[in-house]
Amino acid sequence: MHRIIITGVAGFIGSSLCKILLKMNYKVIGIDNYLCGYKENIEECFSNPLFSFHEISINSEDLSFIIQENDIVLHFAAISSLATNQEDPVFSYNNNVCGTINLLEISRMNGVKHFIFSSTSAIYENNTEFPLKETLQTYPNLTYSTGKKHCEEIIKSYNEIYGLQYSILRFFNVYGPSQDTQRKNPALIPYIIDCFKKNIEPLLHSDGNQKRDYVFIEDVLELLEIVIKGHCLNDIINVSSGKTISVIEIVDLVQSFFPSSKLQPIYRDPTLLWEKSDTLWSGKMRFSKNRMKQEVEKYTLGDTTKT
Repeated sequence: MHRIIITGVAGFIGSSLCKILLKMNYKVIGIDNYLCGYKENIEECFSNPLFSFHEISINSEDLSFIIQENDIVLHFAAISSLATNQEDPVFSYNNNVCGTINLLEISRMNGVKHFIFSSTSAIYENNTEFPLKETLQTYPNLTYSTGKKHCEEIIKSYNEIYGLQYSILRFFNVYGPSQDTQRKNPALIPYIIDCFKKNIEPLLHSDGNQKRDYVFIEDVLELLEIVIKGHCLNDIINVSSGKTISVIEIVDLVQSFFPSSKLQPIYRDPTLLWEKSDTLWSGKMRFSKNRMKQEVEKYTLGDTTKT
């Protein structure tokens, strides 16, 4: 059985996958520098003799001593907050793009069997043909999504030039237990749940009618198990549900679990989503409010034919 390397192992998807693979008796090597992940997410894994952990950046050359021939690398490590990436593009590219290149170079030098990359549905952010198919030409222009597209292209080049086998998974809105509510701009579903738990009015943007494609973590893990076994080689697949739900519907569903709550969300101007970012709204050329509105009101629906 091949060893499994998981970068970003202390994150939401990485930690969830790690626990499942350990139960399946895989030997898992976790890599994380806790920049975005949390030690408590993997606390239970440390007592398992099949698990080893390295607190190290994906930019480190020392990874060449950790990653070995015939390993399967699942690369989840990234700065994923759209706002953080947009505010600091150099930081974003150093971590997300240069870190990926470092992993690819070590993987090809050491003879990795399969390189599995966590991409994003944000690559489709300017597409208007639905459902979104993997074969579409994409035109992302935000820092995070553009960086992910660059990673996809570099990964494909490593396959074409060196023969490194890969799988690119474009994750839509994944939700489930252990999802981060502590970061500056948390994902929608854990944010709404956290607000109701704390009896705080959710501060939302636009009118709540915007719809996106959400996929549950257990479905994602089932797909990842299949990919690890050698499916989807040298291909790109959407990781989505093929269904949409609106913000208002999510709020109503969460609220049904708090029957005594009288909380009502506050819906605001979508251009105010990143209002606290001094970087984006200062300088001679400022972030486009129309682009902010477009991002907030974006519709997503993934084609699930391949999956």
